Amino acid sequence: MKDDIEDIKNTWKAGKKTVPGTDNNADQLIALAKKNKRNTINLHIGTIVILTITLIGISWYFINVTPFKQTLSHIGVALMTGGLAIRIAIEIYSLIRSKQLDLTESALKSSDATIRFYKFRKLTHGPAMIVILVLYTIGFYMLTPEFSLYMSFNMLLFVDLSYLLGAVPVGLSIRNGIRKEMHNLNEILRLRQELME
Repeated sequence: MKDDIEDIKNTWKAGKKTVPGTDNNADQLIALAKKNKRNTINLHIGTIVILTITLIGISWYFINVTPFKQTLSHIGVALMTGGLAIRIAIEIYSLIRSKQLDLTESALKSSDATIRFYKFRKLTHGPAMIVILVLYTIGFYMLTPEFSLYMSFNMLLFVDLSYLLGAVPVGLSIRNGIRKEMHNLNEILRLRQELME
């Protein structure tokens, strides 16, 4: 993505030096933007598929393997599956928004729409994702009292600690995703500023 943004900037700079009225540079910019759009759409689809498989797997597990009986456990399951469902809905909405970006509009209008989209994604990967992860984690640990009825203390401790260890790479991945999107937003803002000069 970083290389594609650099390509767009370099093409645009080169286009400033060419004879006005040639559409070649505009065509190159639009082609690069469409490539970025396809990549973004594919990322959304991949995320939706992974989250949906996870939601189906967890739901199947809670229905068939460990049908919980305690109210606290039911609330925990609702927090876990509800958080995943909300995240899937956000990704579907993001997919729809990214498909609506019209890359053939004027450069400034298109960059404004792209900036609004990336600000939305920043919100999605920032506060929304943190809330979903916190609720998911609370839901997971709400299952512990009922799990303690069926597991030894050592096994329960292993499960609870494994969740924390598994959360570290997920947290790092989310942090990297936020950094990448913020970098892309800053690059688009810089490109927009250059277009306005």
